[in-house]
Amino acid sequence: MAVIAETESNPEALPEDLPRIQPTPLDEVLQTFEVKSGFTLELAAQEPLVEDPIDAVFDEDGGLYVVEMRGYSERRDAKREFVARVVSGFK
Repeated sequence: MAVIAETESNPEALPEDLPRIQPTPLDEVLQTFEVKSGFTLELAAQEPLVEDPIDAVFDEDGGLYVVEMRGYSERRDAKREFVARVVSGFK
């Protein structure tokens, strides 16, 4: 049995421990993958349709469902609103 203890404050994340990495430009991103012969890689969803994705799954019909956690960050701010949603309709 696992026990998770609540703390009165959130853990502090130091900026140097979590460096910001610039996103790869969309026109260059496919070249960053290694794809085995016989397979293809296609863009299924991108911003602004999906923001801060944390999980994704395909259903049996090939539909894509993406879970977002908008506003999630290692730099927590009590004034910031956190929104989670499931985005679907990508085929």
